[in-house]
Amino acid sequence: MLYNFLVNNKCLEKILNRFKKEEKALAGTPAEGLFNSAKEQTARSLKEDIYLSVRNLHMELFLEEYSFMMDSHADLKIRSLNQSPLSEDYLNLVNRRRAILGASQFDGVVSGICDDTWQFCRDKLGL
Repeated sequence: MLYNFLVNNKCLEKILNRFKKEEKALAGTPAEGLFNSAKEQTARSLKEDIYLSVRNLHMELFLEEYSFMMDSHADLKIRSLNQSPLSEDYLNLVNRRRAILGASQFDGVVSGICDDTWQFCRDKLGL
């Protein structure tokens, strides 16, 4: 009885027709995440490998630029007032190391990755 209801139901028929239309419209289009050629897939894979290499080196050399990720609510409030929640001793140590590497000084206020340190890592990897 339920089967007869579903078969004879106009609403179900409309849904199935709509599904078939959309299925036909999508036929032949590449699915998201798939590539048209092996060459495109290789190029994308190479870009991802380069990005991961640069990011890993950057995280090792300039870990202080990721310190904002571990901020507490109090640290966040201090940063919003354009002050650094990091200790002066730590900032001095970090800035001495950065001066040796030839990177810009780190003030501890700005959160995020500095362009010059990212480029430094790309240069060290020969990219």
